[in-house]
Amino acid sequence: PALKAFKTMAYLLDGARSRLQGLHSGATDLAESAFERAKKAYAGGQALGESLGGLVKERVDISVLREAGYGVVDAGMGAVEAGLAGGYAAGYAMVEAGRDLAEQRYEKRKMQASLALLNLAAPVRARVLLGVREAIKAQAVADPDMWPCVDRRLREGIDLFWDDLTLYIENLENNTKDSIKRKVMEIHELAVLGDPPCIFSPRWFRATILYHYLPFDISIFGQFKDPGFWVLTVLSLCTIYGVRVGFFFILLLLIVTGYPGDEFQMVQYILALKGTQFLSSGVGVSALAAVQYYLCIHPGGQHTCDTDGPGVKVPIITSAVDFFGCCILVWAAFLLLPCCQRSAGLREIGSAEQDAAPSADAQTCCGGPWDPQRGGRLRFLLGYDLFCFLVSCALLAGLAYLETYERQGGLYGGIRTWEVKEAIFWARVFYALLSFPFTIFLIPALNSVLTHTSPTGYNLQGLCVPYVLHPVEPHDE
Repeated sequence: PALKAFKTMAYLLDGARSRLQGLHSGATDLAESAFERAKKAYAGGQALGESLGGLVKERVDISVLREAGYGVVDAGMGAVEAGLAGGYAAGYAMVEAGRDLAEQRYEKRKMQASLALLNLAAPVRARVLLGVREAIKAQAVADPDMWPCVDRRLREGIDLFWDDLTLYIENLENNTKDSIKRKVMEIHELAVLGDPPCIFSPRWFRATILYHYLPFDISIFGQFKDPGFWVLTVLSLCTIYGVRVGFFFILLLLIVTGYPGDEFQMVQYILALKGTQFLSSGVGVSALAAVQYYLCIHPGGQHTCDTDGPGVKVPIITSAVDFFGCCILVWAAFLLLPCCQRSAGLREIGSAEQDAAPSADAQTCCGGPWDPQRGGRLRFLLGYDLFCFLVSCALLAGLAYLETYERQGGLYGGIRTWEVKEAIFWARVFYALLSFPFTIFLIPALNSVLTHTSPTGYNLQGLCVPYVLHPVEPHDE
């Protein structure tokens, strides 16, 4: 309609311009005719009176023509040009308004089509997942000689994992729908959430450490470029003088001080603590012990393991802090896990208050929400970690008894310090190596599936927000 009105206005203005141009041409012809006759009469010697009378008559006619519009032809043309320009501007504005309205309707229809496609694919996806689960289950228990207990455990394990996978896919679908509906906050909005802390204040140190170690907008590849990340990583792997335990103790305090803590960050804390324990106190220390054993054995049956052997030069306090400290920190994190919240809910505009406010029948602890289901399948590893710790303590007691009582003839009189150090050393290594199952949860795909958590991170204000990467900029060809 706007384009049609614009064309009609332009047609009328062009007609007015044509009529004024015709009037201008007629007046010009009359004037030229009058002046030609006057010139001929003067040159040919005709009667001057008649010629002058005709000239006056023609001039009078010219005045009449001017009064009729000859003198305002240029002004009329300017008015026509101004009218055309105004018409073009008004028409262009109407066209732009129509275009904006069409784009809004197009975006709305596009959003509705995307949501309809997701809703249409839900039943098909459920049937496909069910078929794949049954096929995997049939292949896993296809052995006719398999024990019934193993068969039952495999079926139950596959069912549990598939339930977690289905829940994870549903969460992804809901997040996609929120993105389509524009109900999520953009990365620049998440970056400025919270009040900026004063420089060199405790809040500033907390925000700086958490952003360098657990950022919300940088992947692991981007963290490799950050020197601060490497410093914190080295501290998390250093087993000398209990540095690693001290680092994770401070990290736990920093996470908890944003009370209530975030569920994803608490889960990642447990996985990072046990993962670094497996790598540093387990694999790394075992490799170092092998080298020390090789160097302390000499030809002829001689050895210097009492002075250069594994764990001999490590103070007992250092080994004890690493051995008992890891277990205490893991238990503390597990106990705090039900009190955590899901900060990824802040990504939904207007829902942060609803997520933070517990319902009337919800369980509470210390004034905050308490959910024993926090952490997903990771909760079941708490009993496993306790069992590993008790087995390691039994190993420590057995080695200490063997070295001090059986070989030395008495528990008190024959204690040799280097053998007790070795007992603590190997109990510590054994406990660290048993932490391997925790590393399975460090796999990015399995992490969210098994723990039922959404990734989060910290911004420069120290606020825990959803994990969002910067968009990839297109490369110029």
